[in-house]
Amino acid sequence: IPVAAFSPQGAAVAIDTPAEWGTGAGGIYVTDNDGVVLAVLLMPLVKFIGPRDPRMLATLAAIERDLVSDSLVYRYDPEASPDGLRGSEGTFSLCTFAYVDSLARAGQLDKARITFEKMLTYANHLGLYSEEIALTGEQIGNFPQAFTHLALVDAAITLDRQLDLTPPATTTRQPSIPTPQGVTETEGAEGTP
Repeated sequence: IPVAAFSPQGAAVAIDTPAEWGTGAGGIYVTDNDGVVLAVLLMPLVKFIGPRDPRMLATLAAIERDLVSDSLVYRYDPEASPDGLRGSEGTFSLCTFAYVDSLARAGQLDKARITFEKMLTYANHLGLYSEEIALTGEQIGNFPQAFTHLALVDAAITLDRQLDLTPPATTTRQPSIPTPQGVTETEGAEGTP
C-alpha cells in the first residue's frame, strides 16, 4: 500500500489528536479531565511530536510528578481518571520501560539509566517480569507478560544507542559494581598501580 494512501488519515489524526488530548497547564499533554496517561509516551515514536519538544519535556516532568513512584510508573492516576474498577493496581512494568525509552530519547540519560537498572532488579530468577509490580515489590498480574518484555528490549536498545551517541562528558556513567571507598575505578585494573 503506498504511503500516500495514509495521508488523509494521518492528517485527520493530526487534527483530531490535539482536540482529544489538549494541552494542560504548562503545555503538557493530558486527557479531557486533565489527567496524564502513559499513552502520550507513544507520540514521539509515531513522529507526532519530537522527543525533545518543550511540550513533550513538560509532559515527561508531569509523568514523573504524578505517576512515578521510586522509579516505577503507574499507567494513569485513578483519582484524575477514574476507571470504575474496585481496588488499586500496581505500577505497570511496560510503562516503566516505556518511560525509560522516552527519557533516553529526550536526552535524560542518567535518569533513564538509573530507572532502567532499578527496574532490572524486579525480574524474577529467570529474568521474567509480570504485568504489574505491587508496592511491596511483588510481581502481580499476568505472568510472564510478553508486552513488558518487548518494552524491556526496546528500552535497552534505545538507551544503549543514546548512550553511544552521547559524548562521555555529558553523562555520568557509573560502574555497575560499586568500588570500595577510597579506591578509584582505574586502581587495580590490569597494568595500573
